[in-house]
Amino acid sequence: TPVKPVIDSEVFYEEHPFNWDSTEGWKTAVHARGAAYYQVFSGAAGHTYGNGAVHQFWEPGMDAAYEVRDPWQEAIHHEGGTQMRHLKTLMLSRSYFDRVPDQSLVTSGTGRATRSESGSWAMVYLPEGGSVGVDTSALASRSPHVTWFNPRTGESQPAQDAIGGSYTAPDNEDWVLVLDAEEDPTQ
Repeated sequence: TPVKPVIDSEVFYEEHPFNWDSTEGWKTAVHARGAAYYQVFSGAAGHTYGNGAVHQFWEPGMDAAYEVRDPWQEAIHHEGGTQMRHLKTLMLSRSYFDRVPDQSLVTSGTGRATRSESGSWAMVYLPEGGSVGVDTSALASRSPHVTWFNPRTGESQPAQDAIGGSYTAPDNEDWVLVLDAEEDPTQ
């Protein structure tokens, strides 16, 4: 006490081999995005993105501390790195300083939830699409304006009405369900 801001600077690096062994596969943009959204929705003040090749400033002909596929000049433009700005844009589009993590919003399915203390908005990150049940009682409106935010493009689209308090993502990619107590916050 008092609560202090936290940022985890060592998470899933995009284009880093799992367990330091590329035969086990490579971490991709979805891993990098998932780590970022899970941390911020869990209460972190921010997130640090990493990329295996950029971390080493690797170029062909150089020794590498661990396996790498692309020179850093190319890796700096990898998908995950270019998508981190969408998380920032999303979080700063709503009240920021009253943001709290709140897993009690999720009544079924898998997701990480955050909301404003005032009840003006709530968000749930779904790492693999699917359906999520949401308890909207913490919101200032019983019939919130609901959209899906695409963390890959930064674009939003209307959500279908909830069926029994459950919302289904547009596909099996990662999505953010956004619930706003006001009619339409973008107008």
